[in-house]
Amino acid sequence: MNSIYNYRVFLFFFVGFTALFLQGCATPFSDHYRDLTQGRDIATSPRAVLGTGEPVVYRGGDKALDYIKMIEDGYGLLGYSSFNGPSVSLDGAIEQAKKAKATTLLWYSKYTNTVSGVVPLTLPSTQTTNASFSGTAGGAYFSGTASATAYGTTTSFIPYSINRSDYFVSYWIKLTPPAFGANVSNLPPEIRQRIGSNKGVLVHAIVNNSPAYKADIVTGDVLKRIGGDELTDENSYYDAIDKYRGKEVEVVLDRAGNTIQKAVRITSLKGSD
Repeated sequence: MNSIYNYRVFLFFFVGFTALFLQGCATPFSDHYRDLTQGRDIATSPRAVLGTGEPVVYRGGDKALDYIKMIEDGYGLLGYSSFNGPSVSLDGAIEQAKKAKATTLLWYSKYTNTVSGVVPLTLPSTQTTNASFSGTAGGAYFSGTASATAYGTTTSFIPYSINRSDYFVSYWIKLTPPAFGANVSNLPPEIRQRIGSNKGVLVHAIVNNSPAYKADIVTGDVLKRIGGDELTDENSYYDAIDKYRGKEVEVVLDRAGNTIQKAVRITSLKGSD
């Protein structure tokens, strides 16, 4: 009876410990979260549209294409979680989304491997032997029973298998309409070589129905000038947007080696583009 009881107790604690272990590893979204806001409170941003309900969860496909689609739909990336671990639920990701004040999250997972092994289980075991005896001694009859108990242990091996996957979750927030609407970056080396210049910014995405969208500026364009300001890097781009808010300006860009001029009216909306 003791062996059965101890075995059940072991299984209770083993299963409980395993569940806690998996839970600790299965919701590491906060531990592996990378904040792209540089620690700013997004609630104070004039362009953030804070949500009122639960974050919306979408299953992601291609990260690069999904990123462009989210930018085009007017979302801003707040941060992401990336790790390899055992099976996880969405609860941890949703909690991290709430902490980051994200309204939408994209979820990606890909199976990588299975970790298998055994856990030894050693339990006490007892074996009791009973014997009956009887006889006569000095003309008197006697009888009785005797028992002997041997103590030892038995060891069993409990198998386990844990599937592991790569997980990636990106956290997004809806933004108010931008003043210009181009998502840009500094020029990578191959673009500098192609256009023969170190100056300008590369367009990665255009927000739908923004001034840049309506002016037919497209992904892959290299913006060279806004108004009277030459663009040398991202900072100069944002400075020019701030400078010309509420004004119509000429935008000069390079598209596939051709120089193109566009007339764009930058709106007076406040906040970063």
